[in-house]
Amino acid sequence: MTVFNRHNKNWLVFFEINIFNLPIVFFVNFFKPVAYWKSSKIPKSFLYFFHLLEPEKIFKSGQMEWNFISSDAYDKFSSILKNHSWKDFDVIERFDNLTVDFTSVALAEMAEDFEAYYQFTYMVDEWQKSNSEVSNVTIVENVYKNTMKGMGECHRKIKINKVFNIFTFMDKINFLSENLFILIKPIIKSFFYYRKTKAINKKAFRILWKDISVNEITNNLLECNFAFLAHHISVDIGKILYVLPVEPSYEVCKWLESKDINWIVDGKYMHLIPYSIRWNMVRDIVFTFIRTGIFIGSSVIRRKIPSYIAKGAPLYCIAKTYGIDTIIGTTSGLSSCGPLNAIAKSSNIRTIIWQYSQAGVIPVKKSNLQGVTDRKRLVQSIFLCDEQWAWYHEDIKLYRDRCLQPPEYAPVFRVTGPIMPGNSDWIFKSPIKAREDMQLLECSNKDLLWLGVFDMDTKHANLISGIRSGPNRFTLEMQKAFFSHLCEAINTFPNLRIIYKPKRRVAAEKFVISNEMLELINPDGKYVKGGKVILTKYNIDPYIPIAMADCCIGAPYTSGVLLSNLVHRPGAYYDPLNMYDNCYPLEYKKLQISEKKSLFEKIERWTDDKSIVDSRVINNESVDKDFVKIFVKLLGLRL
Repeated sequence: MTVFNRHNKNWLVFFEINIFNLPIVFFVNFFKPVAYWKSSKIPKSFLYFFHLLEPEKIFKSGQMEWNFISSDAYDKFSSILKNHSWKDFDVIERFDNLTVDFTSVALAEMAEDFEAYYQFTYMVDEWQKSNSEVSNVTIVENVYKNTMKGMGECHRKIKINKVFNIFTFMDKINFLSENLFILIKPIIKSFFYYRKTKAINKKAFRILWKDISVNEITNNLLECNFAFLAHHISVDIGKILYVLPVEPSYEVCKWLESKDINWIVDGKYMHLIPYSIRWNMVRDIVFTFIRTGIFIGSSVIRRKIPSYIAKGAPLYCIAKTYGIDTIIGTTSGLSSCGPLNAIAKSSNIRTIIWQYSQAGVIPVKKSNLQGVTDRKRLVQSIFLCDEQWAWYHEDIKLYRDRCLQPPEYAPVFRVTGPIMPGNSDWIFKSPIKAREDMQLLECSNKDLLWLGVFDMDTKHANLISGIRSGPNRFTLEMQKAFFSHLCEAINTFPNLRIIYKPKRRVAAEKFVISNEMLELINPDGKYVKGGKVILTKYNIDPYIPIAMADCCIGAPYTSGVLLSNLVHRPGAYYDPLNMYDNCYPLEYKKLQISEKKSLFEKIERWTDDKSIVDSRVINNESVDKDFVKIFVKLLGLRL
């Protein structure tokens, strides 16, 4: 409850509080209590006075109900699109003498806003029902709702009232300021630029590779590595120009140089573009800004065109300068890839989005099984590339089923096999050989069963409040059961050893770490000190933990378990509370076990016969050791 008006049950609810509406929101809070879901650039100390809507507290069963809300939003948005021709939404603009079609970019953003607002109104409804201190709710009209005009209502149950129209105006000012900042950034960097990266040795490349994680920058062959193709010496790595998110260290620079790997730093490359190209870019951005009438009442979508060009133009100019014919990005960079890919496509540059883990599997309960075979979501329902690559044929099926674009706008979907930023040669070693190479104690003891375990990360509720993924998939109760059962398994099976791979840095300020989890992975605890649990680095080459393990266990639906099965190494998703007793696509259900009894039976079976090929292996076809070559061939590189 807010500091003021503790006895007032008539609430004003905001989709987002930003720096422009904050003063008025604070004033209104003296008269009516205020709740909100998202905040933008507001210090937490200022938000203390308002009530934060937390999906984690409203939906206490993990993501199950949230996923059905998202699926309903998909159905609604899909039905709206079906009532229109794709060309009804044409967002086309001129840039660099090209005719650029931003329609997919605009509709993808609209789909995100639609889903978020649909989730928000549903959440407010549930919050009101379960809270006796809330008798009446008014959702304040805002710019996100206005974006949807002409597309139908995007809320589920609650009537949205126009109240305090000044808030909508403030939202528009915030929208304008954010887009102006996007516009000004490349203009300033074009002519008033002091932060520079190194010069590029080569004058021509074929591939621009972007969306690289900080955790993938290393000079250690045993760690996750963005330049993983350099592991395969015959690959023509010199044809690729990588865009790194941060300046690499001196040691990393020397290693990259020794491997003939070329790179630039994101946001620090404008000096590498000729002045003539920079000037043309700035000219087109300014003229587009004027043409689209950003100040004079054009639609929200039209007013975003200048920001699309400003986002995509700088890297496009790098591609133009160095003769790039292919741009490859990943799903982690979807928010920035659309504008670049739209411009690149207009210039006949091939654009690829590479999914370097399995695609999104949606967990559901059997009680909600009706319609489970068509559970979809708006994430990646509109694709922003020429080609979408994924690991596995079920992932491709999921993408095709979800795609809202007409066939002529949809990408080509390709199966790459389980490609990750590491050295895939590891997974074709025997587990004993892999453990020997990693110098594990007792590595050659054939009586031991080495179980690879992948993290179950539970985020703090305040960190997931305003994001589309909603409540934790792995609740704290689920995490406690998962790790307590593994501790019991170690105590029950004397020959069991665990290789534990954290998903990310174990940071208490970001992730909840239960006592049960800490008991298993504590470096000073009895299991780690006693040699029964081996901890790997969070950024270890992702193939290594799987290679060292005889079999694998992970939370639903971590990529490691799927990969272990694809290479015929038994593995299972473990849902200790049977929270998600089904999923979409249903194919992944074959790998799932629930409850401690099932886990112990599985471990006992693996212990008795470690050479067994599990009957639930998801792919019964042999895995070609040359799937990396398939990936390289798809890229068009020389082997």
